[in-house]
Amino acid sequence: MTVDVDPAVEAGGRLAPAQESIAYFTVAELVTNAAKHARATAAYVLVEALGETVRIRVRDDGRGGAHVVPPDGSGLRSGLAGLVERVRSVDGTFDLSSPVGGPTVVTVTLPTTLPGTGTGAADPA
Repeated sequence: MTVDVDPAVEAGGRLAPAQESIAYFTVAELVTNAAKHARATAAYVLVEALGETVRIRVRDDGRGGAHVVPPDGSGLRSGLAGLVERVRSVDGTFDLSSPVGGPTVVTVTLPTTLPGTGTGAADPA
């Protein structure tokens, strides 16, 4: 199944390689999940620089019901758990809203500086 993607990028330059890689794979994984699991027909991607952070928001028009850990407490983890771990590895945040019936909205915030270093963007764009 294909998903039409409507991207909007309002970034203020390049991120450090770790954050840039996480941002790329987060968007790719969320759009793939929208097509594969949510039966979405469209996804909207927003990447915007907000001072010391970059916010990534991916919204799809699929059926919703996504979760990181199942609500039944089974302890099983979804593929989203890996994204949460990657985002947190650079002191980022991951927020998931996915009511049954949709839409699913994931908001990821990544710092523009590397944790513990005070240094940030690799190369200004």
